[in-house]
Amino acid sequence: MIFKEEQRIVLITGTSHVGKTTCAVTLSEKTGFKVISTDTLARHPGRPSDSVPSFIIEYYNNLSDDTIHWFLKVHHENMRAVIQETIQRYIKTDQPLVLEGAALRPEYFADWNIDPANAYCLYAEPAILIGRIKASTDYNKGAQPLRIAIDKFIERSLRENELLAESAEKNGVAVVVVNDFEKISHLATNLANNNYTR
Repeated sequence: MIFKEEQRIVLITGTSHVGKTTCAVTLSEKTGFKVISTDTLARHPGRPSDSVPSFIIEYYNNLSDDTIHWFLKVHHENMRAVIQETIQRYIKTDQPLVLEGAALRPEYFADWNIDPANAYCLYAEPAILIGRIKASTDYNKGAQPLRIAIDKFIERSLRENELLAESAEKNGVAVVVVNDFEKISHLATNLANNNYTR
């Protein structure tokens, strides 16, 4: 894998349902790098589905789209120091790491001393992203309050999909279009084999 010699840290960012975890786990299996999800460092209200507590459904149903997205960005800002501490711990101990999560906003990478060449932003076309979210949440079988919450979650995810890709391009991070999961597996394999070029 091609990294700055002093860094063996890979960051994989992107909105929900673009395949970050799939890519990170596949890459880890091929390289032995440890995988950490930013969701394990701090958790924002998650994906609405039949299995989540009712307060998560209420969270989405009672807030405007703008407020939901604003809270997400505040959450990411609050996580910034925790993520930096995690990255620096792995750099100092020379332990390889694949860190994945939407909280890995490319505009933060300079503060974290991460070479943009060590990071990837996964992006899915909007129709693909909507389909993935609806399929994973049983949208068509859900009651009306759940469907409203999922619609708001989709809106939030679509906004982040565009904003993270724009920030990645602005900050020199490769944007990888992943409209099918075969492409995600292919990316992970190429990263592991040193074949991926930006």
